[in-house]
Formats: sequence, structure tokens, C-alpha cells
Amino acid sequence: MKSLGGWKAWLVLVVVLQHLCVVTHGAIHKYNKKPFRPYLDALVYGGAKEGMRATRINQNRTDEIIEKWSEHPASGMSRHSTDGLSYIRFEGLKFLRPKEVADKYRDKKHKNGKTGLVQILLFEVRNLYDVGHVNPETKEHTLCCTKKLSQEIGCTKNSLILQTENENQTWPKLFDVHFNGAKETVHVEDMLIDVEETGLYNLWFITCHPDLTASQLWVSGTSIWKNPTGFLPGMMLPLIPLYGVLSLCYLFLGFVWLVLLFRNFKDVIMLQVQISVVLLLSMLETSLWYFDYVNFNNTGSRPAAITMWAVLFGALRKVISKVVLLLVCMGYGVVKPTLGQDKRKILLLTAAYLGATILLDTLSNVGTIDDISDFGRITILLPVAALDGVIIVWVFSSLTKIINKLQNRNQVVKLTMYSRLYKTMVLAAGVSLVWMLYEMYFRVADAASMQWQSEWVSACFWKTMTLALTAVVCVLWSPSKVSARYAYSEQLDGNGEDNLELCERSATPKNDETVFSLEDEDEEAGKLE
Repeated sequence: MKSLGGWKAWLVLVVVLQHLCVVTHGAIHKYNKKPFRPYLDALVYGGAKEGMRATRINQNRTDEIIEKWSEHPASGMSRHSTDGLSYIRFEGLKFLRPKEVADKYRDKKHKNGKTGLVQILLFEVRNLYDVGHVNPETKEHTLCCTKKLSQEIGCTKNSLILQTENENQTWPKLFDVHFNGAKETVHVEDMLIDVEETGLYNLWFITCHPDLTASQLWVSGTSIWKNPTGFLPGMMLPLIPLYGVLSLCYLFLGFVWLVLLFRNFKDVIMLQVQISVVLLLSMLETSLWYFDYVNFNNTGSRPAAITMWAVLFGALRKVISKVVLLLVCMGYGVVKPTLGQDKRKILLLTAAYLGATILLDTLSNVGTIDDISDFGRITILLPVAALDGVIIVWVFSSLTKIINKLQNRNQVVKLTMYSRLYKTMVLAAGVSLVWMLYEMYFRVADAASMQWQSEWVSACFWKTMTLALTAVVCVLWSPSKVSARYAYSEQLDGNGEDNLELCERSATPKNDETVFSLEDEDEEAGKLE
């Protein structure tokens, strides 16, 4: 009954999360009265930041499509189009200001005049230093043009400073939107911008209006970002083949494991059942992520049903796989029959890690791409990182203790298995440390994200590392006629003390009853190996 209640709780959690996030958007960014925030000397709202690949069709065809869309915006271009065109599209954009600000312009002087400027800025990351002005003496960076700067560099007062080399320069793109008279709202005409060069593009909504302060200006509407191959952001496109390959690898590994499981069904131990669960969750997780990204690429949005199930299975897989690895390194089911006093600690660690992982994966995948600030990412990442550190320390300390005890008792077969696992863990930890140092260097050296097309390599490394460790555990603890005898031979007691107990249990093949001792186990296992 407790198990049934637990599954009901999980189902309720999934349903609640689905209702909270009916549809999540990635390449389709929706703004529902989003407030501007202070940035340097301006008010800014970051609308999007995505990797875009260049249009693959000729300019004549591009102009034809754009002209057709301009004439019939509602039907001229399908959101499912994969015709090779890359564009950024604005639909239903509008800016809103409070009534008390608009009321300042109710006199005849401003009745039909321009009473407030908001600008839409689209720039590629390489053009970042063209935005604003840096004082050569004080090194102070300003975005807005003042009366003094207008005289010095010829910019327009109370507008964004944008440095261009010549009048024919097409990027960055800056669009001016003016409030009229005492109106509280200004609507922006729908438009489509063709992306002719591959790069990481940023969208800013910005104002230098002196009468506005923080949270006195809002933006609503939609921006749609489409790559030549679909709506999946350019930096995420390689994730489709990555998860496709991973799902096939787990399918093959699971098939081999299932065959061995059925061939040695009577000799299966609890640890092998837990490994089976990890393999099943891994197959489900990678398959769901594959279909999630394919759907995302085709439609530009991510239905929460698929994404939330992928997040849930992924979180369960991460937690169970790490707990199973911890149990293996503690010798549970192979060297000692019970967890003793460690059981409660493991349950608390499992619950905490599961909650932190679900929170991290939900906030990272359910929502608009790049909606989470850097500080927010660090905040939700810290609990998972801390618990990962606890698990790693616990794994190596437990593994060292088990190996020492096996050496003292001269249990050759088990010692060989755990020595191989130890070498694998040390190699994995060393490679992971080197990779983390490289990633830290990469992030610092590439602070402007110039190498955005290589970001998927990080996900590929960690997913491949997880697959490799899973395969190693499957090989070392594969179902066989010997595996059950590990649990029936001499084991450490549940409290992990130095003394050993002889756990004599019977194994009844058919008409014969045999009691296995330590020497019998090692000798028989050696023959079968």
C-alpha cells in the first residue's frame, strides 16, 4: 500500500506540473507585459538570445517568401516550414507605459506629437562592442546619448548609441517605435528579418526616455526564431542525433541485458533488478528527449506532457543510477546482506537528490530558452552539485573500505570485480576533472559565447560518460549462474564492522542441497569465469 501511495503522489506531481506549464515555448518567445529593467544608463528587456544559422536558399527566393508573408502575414508562411529560410519574425508587439507618465503629454503641444521613444535592437554577438559608447579617459560604458555626447560624436539625444562603420551596414538592426500624444500603448507593425549570416543573435527592447524609471515600461507580443532546418535553436540542433544514438545504444544494451536476465532468471539478485530499472529509465529518457526535440524543431513549442515525462524519467534515472552505484560500492547484495544504519542516510540522500534534480531539470527545460538568469542557474544548480559531491566522496570511501576488507579476507573473485570497478571509477573521475577544468577555461575564454556552435559537446560528453559507466556496471554484474552465489557466500555484517560472519545459505538446484563457503564460492566462480 505504501508503494501504491508513492506512485499516486508522483502522478499527482506530474499532473500539477503539466497544468502549470500547458505549453512551453523555445524558439517562439512570448512576452506578456514583461517589465524593462535598469541596465547601465538605460532601461532594457532582453527578448531572446539564440544561435541562428544562415539562410540556405538564394536571395530571389528569400525576397519572394518575405514579400508573400508581408502581403498575407497570417497565411503566407507556415510555422512548420523547413524550406531553408532562416528568419526572426515579430508578431503583435506592443509597448505599454503607465497612465501617470502618459498624462504628462495631454496638453495641446504634445497632442499628436512623439512623446516617447522605444527601440528594438537586433545584433550578433560580434557586434556587441558597436552598442553604446566607451569614454576613452574614464572607460565608462554608456548606452544612451546625452546632450554632451550628441555634440561630441553626433548621436541623437535620448536614443541608443549605435556605432556603424558606414551607412550601408545592415547589422546591427535598430527600429524606432514612438508613443504618440498621451497614449499609453504603442503597437509595432509585424515584420520579418532574414538572417543571412550564421551567428549568435541578441534581441533587446531598450529605451533612454528620461521620464521613465524601472518597471514603468512593459512589452507584450511574440518573436519567432526559425533556422533553415526548423525552429530548434542552432546550438541545440545536434541534440537530435545525439539522443537518437543514445536511445539506440541503451536499447541494444537493454536487449543484451534482458537476454542474460531470462537465461539466468533463477539466479538473479536484487542488485541486478535495480540495474534493470536503470536501463529501462535510460531508454525511456533518451527516447522521450529525442521525440521532444524533434517536435520542438517542427513546431517551435514544447508540449509540457512530453517534456515533463522526459524530465521525470531523467530525474529518476539519474537518482537511481547514482544510488545503485553507491550500493554497489558499499557491497550491498554482494559483500554484505543489509545496509544497517546506512539505510536511513541513503533514503534521505535519495529524496533530497530527486527533489533537487526535478527542480533543476524542470526550470532548465520547461520554459522559454534563456529565460533563467545566470544567478538563477547557479542557485538551482548548487544543491545538485553539492549532493553530487557527497555521493562521489561516499562512493570512493565505501569502495576503498570494501576492497580493504576483501583483501584481508582473501576473497579473490569479489576483490577482482571491485578492483576493476575502482580502476574504472578513478579513470572516470580523472577524465571528468580534466573536462570540467577545460569547460571552466572555455567559459572564461569565451565569455561572449563566440563558440556557441560547440556548446552541445558538453552535453555529449556527460551523456557518453553516463552510458560508459552504465555499461561497465552491466558487464561486471551481468546475470550469470555465479552471480546469485555472491549473495549466498561469506558476507560482511550489516554494520560494516571488521569481523565477518559466515552466512551459510542453501542453494537447491533440484534434488540436491548444497551449502557454499568462501572457498567454494571462489573456486566455483573461477571455473565458471
